[in-house]
Amino acid sequence: MNDLVPTNPALPDVDPARLQNPVAEAAHHSMQAAQHMFEYIAREAIEFQSGLNAQTELGAIMVASGMPKTIHVRQIRFKNPDIIVFSGVDHEGNPVRLLQHYTMVSIAFVSVKVQPGEQPFRIGFMEFGDSGEGSGAALPGGDPTPPRD
Repeated sequence: MNDLVPTNPALPDVDPARLQNPVAEAAHHSMQAAQHMFEYIAREAIEFQSGLNAQTELGAIMVASGMPKTIHVRQIRFKNPDIIVFSGVDHEGNPVRLLQHYTMVSIAFVSVKVQPGEQPFRIGFMEFGDSGEGSGAALPGGDPTPPRD
């Protein structure tokens, strides 16, 4: 079965034992499911944030959670195998933290006005790690994309 292992150097290394054992492959994927979802959310957040001006910042409405209010996003992180955590503040400055199973994440990024007396908040992201213990978390104040004027 070794002749089925991809030889394209652009592809990640493949463990031939996992190819021969579909159960092991499925277990490997499920142990990193939250990280895969986090990476997708991070890419989308970075792209959305890049279009914001100096009077707005990244906000989110957690559609599937039933949470009726918009939050000012301050951090996004994951806990493998299955939890995504969104932290921030509501429009009154109250702390908000939503823990959600990765299969239930349904988020709408929105532009929210910067809170009075504050600078626009920009979250930044660390490199995506393999530990699954929250590596890759959004860093508060990472400022990867300066606000547009």
